[in-house]
Amino acid sequence: MESSEEEVMVTIDGQEGFTLEPEDEVIVKKSNHKAQLITFKEKSFYAILREK
Repeated sequence: MESSEEEVMVTIDGQEGFTLEPEDEVIVKKSNHKAQLITFKEKSFYAILREK
């Protein structure tokens, strides 16, 4: 990992974060599985806001 003198932290899947050391390496790969990250409700944010 190349970085300035600032601390670099990693948080994966909402777990507790941890600090990376200069010799650490982060490998990111594409998965064969899909994940739905956002679910929209039937009403939009603005429609709910108007009702309030």
